[in-house]
Amino acid sequence: MPDVYCIIDQTVRLSVPTRKTQLQVPLAYDNALAHALRVRVINEDGTDADLTGVGVVASMLKANGDTVTPINGTVSGNVAEVILLASCYTTPGRFKLTMNLSSGEQVRTVLWLEGYVEKNTSSTIIDPGTPVGNISTAIANANAAASAANAAAEILSEIATVNETKTYLGIPIEENDTEG
Repeated sequence: MPDVYCIIDQTVRLSVPTRKTQLQVPLAYDNALAHALRVRVINEDGTDADLTGVGVVASMLKANGDTVTPINGTVSGNVAEVILLASCYTTPGRFKLTMNLSSGEQVRTVLWLEGYVEKNTSSTIIDPGTPVGNISTAIANANAAASAANAAAEILSEIATVNETKTYLGIPIEENDTEG
């Protein structure tokens, strides 16, 4: 399957300090690996920066105060990229994200994003026009149906076993008949 993530692309000039950027498109709750953050790094004169030996890692401060880190990325030529992990999409609300390049002891933030994770589902499930209540109720109902199906399968299995021992080629066998 081809990659289906959305690419958020920025160009950063090494001589210019990093500024906070408001992400205009919200991240969707419960997505996974849906966004690639790509930063093209250029020198003062506009030529591609040499990122040989440079590492990239991002961190996300979620709305609930938890931090997702490290979000490891890759560097190729003058482009650093990270793909957001599933845990980045699990808390609705405002987030802050930084992407850092590192070389030896030096660390440089090259991307600082603020945005929102928008919840697009609720815990109430509607099943063809009938409200179920919530996900816990739906799971409990599914478990009860599975238990009933297992019990019915066990009874049918016992009936089949009894049938097999009481017939031979579909002809009933008398219990005292040993000649068959």
